[in-house]
Order: sequence, then structure tokens, then C-alpha cells
Amino acid sequence: MSNVTIHDQIVANAANYVVIDDGAFRYPMARVDMGGVSRDDLSAMTGDEYSAWCSDHPADFRVGDLYSDALMQLIDDLLEADADLWDVTKPVGYR
Repeated sequence: MSNVTIHDQIVANAANYVVIDDGAFRYPMARVDMGGVSRDDLSAMTGDEYSAWCSDHPADFRVGDLYSDALMQLIDDLLEADADLWDVTKPVGYR
């Protein structure tokens, strides 16, 4: 029986994840789930376009909800493991 957690699996694959900071939240996304968009694509989206993209491409919340200690720890660990941090700040109220 394996003691490897979802958290550990995600961190072990940090190169396949990005942490998105939209100015309101920081959340992890698997690159494969992002629909091929780049940081520049996300940055160029209007707030409404970004909200629609978020609805179609949910973040990876398997380890915890926004602001949970578990999710915050995952984000810290992903960044420590060299996952990319994408600053795509959007107007307040989007996501």
C-alpha cells in the first residue's frame, strides 16, 4: 500500500503545473487542463473572458478549497519545486 498523497503526486509533477495569481486568488492548474492558453493569453483576456475561461477550465482543488491550509501549502510546495507562477491580475470580482 502506498502512502503517496495527492499533494505529493502533484508536487512530484510540478513542471506540469502552473500557479495562477489573478489578483484575488492563487490556484494550481495542470498545464494539460488549461486548454492550450499561455500566460499572455490569460493576461490579455477581459474580466468576462477570464471568468468564462475559468468556468470551462476548473483549477485543481483536490487537496483543499481556496484559502485552505492544505491548498496554501500545496501552492508553496509547487513554487518551491519550481512550478511557474503566472501573474494574470484581473479586475476584482472575477474567477
